[in-house]
Amino acid sequence: MGSRLYLSVDDPRDLTIVMDWDSLERARKFVASEDLKQAMQTAGVMGEPEIRFLEDAFTVRRSSAD
Repeated sequence: MGSRLYLSVDDPRDLTIVMDWDSLERARKFVASEDLKQAMQTAGVMGEPEIRFLEDAFTVRRSSAD
């Protein structure tokens, strides 16, 4: 599993986290977990987060030579 954190260039308090999962079932279980709710509360998340489940339709990988 990997993850990436993106910050909005207009508002650094607005962030997007993209997490890779080996199964949709495990991702849904994590989203529904009390551990995640507690971590968001501890981190000061305000409001309800927007959570979406996406699948990779097309990937382009670039090398350092590009």
